Amino acid sequence: MEKSCSRCKQVLDISNFYTSNGKINSWCKVCWIEYTKEYTKKHPRKKELVNAANKRFYENHKEQSYENSKKWRAENKEAYQELNRNYYQEHKDIIKERAKKFYIENKERILEDAKVYRKNNLDHIKKVKKEYNKEHVREKRIRENYRRAKKKNNGGMYTAKEWDDLCEKYNNKCLGCNKDNVKLTADHVIPISQGGSNNIDNIQPLCASCNSIKSIKTIDYRY
Repeated sequence: MEKSCSRCKQVLDISNFYTSNGKINSWCKVCWIEYTKEYTKKHPRKKELVNAANKRFYENHKEQSYENSKKWRAENKEAYQELNRNYYQEHKDIIKERAKKFYIENKERILEDAKVYRKNNLDHIKKVKKEYNKEHVREKRIRENYRRAKKKNNGGMYTAKEWDDLCEKYNNKCLGCNKDNVKLTADHVIPISQGGSNNIDNIQPLCASCNSIKSIKTIDYRY
């Protein structure tokens, strides 16, 4: 069953509309959410009163509120995810600061919980990690290079974007054999074992074969 929203004029499935006293609202859920945001911005005092009333209702009906919220999330997964995404974008700094503060105040408990979870779910963690590394080979190698440099106290770190930009700069070719139909690897011009940093300015794209031949020698193919 479908219905036309009187505000945005879109014809949507009936599940995209709220109901009130057994009647289907004329606006879709997205329009109601947008209107609510606009209204509360223009009427901050009204927002405070509504928040206070909602808080009182929640305190008096916790179990009912939880069940209603759970039911709504199950029936409106996409709308719920969209709300979360929008909220995160609008409150990104606050959320990060709150998470940082919570971690500092509960560090020991968080680390202990993580340790217990890892112990009880080791097989699952290994499976997820294996699948992730299989799909994200580039990111895995970037992390490995960072760990190697950190272990040697060489310092430096580069991002996936910096690596992509570097490959594009050299037309996605291996600088050793000049082939463009090969998988490129990040080679350290001055090897980490010889004191080279892990910064992008010490990286050059080479195919696996050329990288292996170069080994721990310092050869700059960029010039």
